[in-house]
Amino acid sequence: LRSDATATGSVLLRNTGKKPVVIELGVLDARTSQTGGSAFAETGSKPAAVGMWITLAQPKVTLQPGAKKQVGFSIQVPESVEPGQHLAGITAYVVKNPAKDGKQTGASIVVQTRYVIAVQVDVPGTWTPSMKIPAVSLLEQPSGTVIGVSIRNDGDTFVKPSGSMTLSDSTGKRVLDHPIKMDTFVTNTEVTYPVALHDGLKPGKYDVSARLTYAKGKMAEYTGTIEIKAPEQPATAVAAPTRAVGEAQQTPPTGQPSAVVQPAQPPSATTSPIQPWMIYGLGGLLGAIALLLALNLLRGRGQKRSA
Repeated sequence: LRSDATATGSVLLRNTGKKPVVIELGVLDARTSQTGGSAFAETGSKPAAVGMWITLAQPKVTLQPGAKKQVGFSIQVPESVEPGQHLAGITAYVVKNPAKDGKQTGASIVVQTRYVIAVQVDVPGTWTPSMKIPAVSLLEQPSGTVIGVSIRNDGDTFVKPSGSMTLSDSTGKRVLDHPIKMDTFVTNTEVTYPVALHDGLKPGKYDVSARLTYAKGKMAEYTGTIEIKAPEQPATAVAAPTRAVGEAQQTPPTGQPSAVVQPAQPPSATTSPIQPWMIYGLGGLLGAIALLLALNLLRGRGQKRSA
């Protein structure tokens, strides 16, 4: 189809089961899977690229057992589209209701099978295949650290690249050589191709090289360095056992933290709340009071005799 051209087509749907079914249809953008091969966006996602060129005659169809129906669609190529190959998809799936009788409670899992029909649009003109490897970096994934090779098809034709990614140590020795072979790589898409690290690689800096050939001899290349770091070790604390009174304290090994629990000591005389000077002062005060009482008693007797 040329730019600003229109085309029509149809999709044949058939119910091969024994019960009526409701089939929903939709349009999806195409993409490239992580290791190569065409794939399509998630069901229900809104088209933002080639999928916007396609219009369905109806989005939902009900079919009785054994019945079939053709659903039409149209393609409108925008006027601004450059020559090249473009891909989208039409999806169809049976609507499932996990709780038809209304008695189901709790969580449920519904396995939904979908069918996707690829729609390829070739706009005539001069086609120029082109690929790039923008970066190679380390990625953390649930399964561990991997090398991620970023690959992009920035040309206007589908390609099937193949090549390899290698790692070399500081002496130039090649320590990893991973082949890369990919199926159809869709135009205007990018993926990060994963390469697993083997356990024998030591921490340090490595020279990385990635090369891909495509379109009968064209090549995309990347060279750089990556640094593999040692896994972090969790910190540990070693507690020394409590020693008895008078027992010599043991010195922990160098580089290991320790915690020593000292036994409680009985309070000494110097730390008692009652000090000796308090006792002496109290005794002197009591003696003075007794002397005053005795003098008053003698004075009273002398006055009675003189009378």
